[in-house]
Amino acid sequence: MSLRQIEYLLAAVEEGSFTAAARRLEVAQPTLSHQVRALEETAAMIGDRMDTDIVSGLEAGLETILVLTGLTTRDEAEAYPYRA
Repeated sequence: MSLRQIEYLLAAVEEGSFTAAARRLEVAQPTLSHQVRALEETAAMIGDRMDTDIVSGLEAGLETILVLTGLTTRDEAEAYPYRA
């Protein structure tokens, strides 16, 4: 993950499209798309709530890490149908 990849993703979100973001950043649209795709492959969701953080990350196709410092206990997490 690099700062440039995060910058490209942020621009795409702010502009509402890869084409507009590429124009703003003065890069080719395929370059921007490639960098965002690479970021998606290395991103992970870390959360302390199974019902919101982890489920959302799983549904988005991200790797997820549940830390047991928040609301969700180990027993509650084991009740969910999601498994590694």
